[in-house]
Amino acid sequence: MNVVINDCLGIPVRYDPEAKVIADSRGLLRWKEIVVGPGIFNFSRREQQAILLHEVGHCKLYHLEKRLLRLWKLIWPKSLALYCQFQEQQADYYVAQCGYGLDLASAFSRMTSSGGPLHPSTSSRIERLLAWHSKA
Repeated sequence: MNVVINDCLGIPVRYDPEAKVIADSRGLLRWKEIVVGPGIFNFSRREQQAILLHEVGHCKLYHLEKRLLRLWKLIWPKSLALYCQFQEQQADYYVAQCGYGLDLASAFSRMTSSGGPLHPSTSSRIERLLAWHSKA
């Protein structure tokens, strides 16, 4: 059963027990949502909040819409992968600006999957989050 369990900064959060992801942002424009799977419960409350804020960052920064525009312009796939990695870094920075950077770094240190070629390496994300925290 898929149930809206909460919202995070105005974005509905829906639990899907069949989801293979920890969390994922979906939808366009004002029809956005965050879907969380059972894996979200393997993290502390602050880590969960950091993960949700990362997905909110994708929504608030219109990342999916921007990716679709780039696809529509038919750019090379390698460039798209680099752009997606840049968007992941922006969403991580959004979390850091909300005061949850260390929590997201902690969550990343416990994740077993890197997210594939559209995500920066986990180690570089952790390093960047720690650097942002030390500058704050």
